[in-house]
Amino acid sequence: MWPIQIFFNKLLKAEEHDGHEEEGDLSLAKSYDFKLLLKSGNVNKAVLGRSHFVEVPHIKQLRSWDCGLACVLMVLRTLGINHYDLQDLEEICRTTSIWTVDLAYLLQKLSIRFSFFTVTLGANPDFSMEKFYKEQLANDICRVDMLFQRSVEEGIKIEHRSIKGEEIIYFILSGKYIVIALVDQCILSQPWKEDVRMPIFYTGAAAYTGHYVIICGYDAQTDEFEIRDPASSRKSDRISSRCLEEARKSYGTDEDILLKATCLPPQTPNLYGCDPWKKYQSPVDTPAGDSPENTIIPPTIPSYPHFRFRPINDRFSEVEHLLPTIRDPSYYIKYLNRSCEDPFRDCLIELLDEEPVACLISDAMFYFTQAVADDLKLPRMVLRTSSLGCAIGYGALPFFSEQGGFNLTKQDPDYEAPVPEYPLMKVKDMLKVAVNPKGYGELVTNMLKQMKASSGLIWNTFKELEEPELETINHTFQVPSFTLGPFHKYFPASSTSLVKQDRTIFSWLDTQPPKSVIYVSFGSVARITVLEFQEVAHGLENTSSPFLWVVRPGMVLGSEWLESLPEKFLEKVCDRGRVVKWCPQQEVLAHPSIGCFWTHSGWNSTLESICEGVPMICSPCFVDQPIIARYVSDVWNIGVLLEDGFERVGIGIAIKRAMMDNEGEEMRERISRLKVKVNLSLDEGGSSNKSLKSLVDYISSF
Repeated sequence: MWPIQIFFNKLLKAEEHDGHEEEGDLSLAKSYDFKLLLKSGNVNKAVLGRSHFVEVPHIKQLRSWDCGLACVLMVLRTLGINHYDLQDLEEICRTTSIWTVDLAYLLQKLSIRFSFFTVTLGANPDFSMEKFYKEQLANDICRVDMLFQRSVEEGIKIEHRSIKGEEIIYFILSGKYIVIALVDQCILSQPWKEDVRMPIFYTGAAAYTGHYVIICGYDAQTDEFEIRDPASSRKSDRISSRCLEEARKSYGTDEDILLKATCLPPQTPNLYGCDPWKKYQSPVDTPAGDSPENTIIPPTIPSYPHFRFRPINDRFSEVEHLLPTIRDPSYYIKYLNRSCEDPFRDCLIELLDEEPVACLISDAMFYFTQAVADDLKLPRMVLRTSSLGCAIGYGALPFFSEQGGFNLTKQDPDYEAPVPEYPLMKVKDMLKVAVNPKGYGELVTNMLKQMKASSGLIWNTFKELEEPELETINHTFQVPSFTLGPFHKYFPASSTSLVKQDRTIFSWLDTQPPKSVIYVSFGSVARITVLEFQEVAHGLENTSSPFLWVVRPGMVLGSEWLESLPEKFLEKVCDRGRVVKWCPQQEVLAHPSIGCFWTHSGWNSTLESICEGVPMICSPCFVDQPIIARYVSDVWNIGVLLEDGFERVGIGIAIKRAMMDNEGEEMRERISRLKVKVNLSLDEGGSSNKSLKSLVDYISSF
């Protein structure tokens, strides 16, 4: 299971660059009084008297609304990033009404550092008088205002001011920057030749027409800027500084500017370099303390003598620095499926020259391996690390999408309604399952299709937990299924952990009464906003129960670790609570003082809680977690689902239900019975034990 954990740890390293070097990239983006600076001699006049041009590949927009996306793509190509196209950016952006703040969020998701300047923080309602805005503004105003309000939490800094033309010249001439500018296309087009006015994009009307261009050069002799216009048929164009100033300061533009450095920040270490098992520091997964022991430790060959490790070039390092927020990993899973097929095939051919291979066993997400197996005439077994119920739920996604389900919002009457194809799930649950509906739809379709084409399915579950679901899976896929789980029970926790565990919390747990402690951990992937983080803190503060709270560095958007805690939180909770960076979860859950587990509802965490008989409070984030949480609360009745997200009153109610009410005792009895069943399933003659033996016999028959 470790390659999957390493893969997601890679995803987590977005935005974890050396801060001082990145700040240096944009350190010039300050408010300047250029006349004063020139007079004082602090700016070399010769600098403003020369010319400079950045080589920016020209990309033409495809639709009337995607000029901003085309500009972002030009920025990426300038940085040497060639793995995206306009359709990819459209999937990530998820709107056809592009505002500059949408482009800012897009750049942030791609881990591209920038500075954002605007004279209006939010959507200006007065723009409704402009024909360009009239139809869409009413629908956009709430969304855009919300994006501005959340910008600080998302780590996006917005400068509330205009940028002067002299400043743009200075940035361009420094050789370090290019600019995405919102302009009035009508004004910008006036001095140009007629063939520049593209009829498919340019209305020809005198009214304001918003448009994005790249500013990438300045000619001091002619006082002209060189730009890249995604609506133009030419690869580059020149525009006078006066015309550009009028175009970008026209009413309707808000004088929006995105300033981007032309060099990338230092890349994070590449796990698959010359030494594929080299230790490297991870700021996300580091437990308490700063010692060299706090490092991610990949598996070593001596620890796994029966395994032969063969690294392949996954080309992931080429895009590692562009990782979007973990809220949308689908693009990178699809990327790995595209990039790994050929090197994996070559590696397997080399192995086949050395000795025969009985079959492939590969994760369901890496569906490309089915084509390789077919080419080499090898059977492929699919390893599915999540639940049977999740696989069934994924099957409903394409239907839900086709019926417009992903277009629903909280205001729609069907928001709380069950999903027709999967009545266990509510519409609001499915909206969390796929952050990017189009991307996840393609991913799920490919995954399920290749599961059905495989020779068999291996599941991390046990029959007694999901027997009805197992029948459905067998009927749907019509290939053998083997329920071997829970996988973590086959190995000691320390042997599968990628992190040196902090064990200092056990002396504190030993002092707590039995079943009294709330253990809070949202896993190694999920990230939350500052507001959500503070609501969790208030919820824990307001309860009388002791708690152990795992807060990964980088878990809170825009924060390094605990700086966003409410004022004097640690002083108020005193010895009643412990906040740590990481801890050995299986051992914590097995401790007699643990009364409930507040979890993100990842499948491994859910199984670990079941195995130790600990009821759960569920705060699912994305992908399979909403489905798992619904099973925990509504099918197995062993936990409480926080229906309305992170909100202190709801948190207090959930803690009371799980820890103090009779309902909590009933949940504890039910999950204790499941604990007995899972242990029996692993014993000789149990369902998981039998399934493992059947799998060995099945593979031996190939």
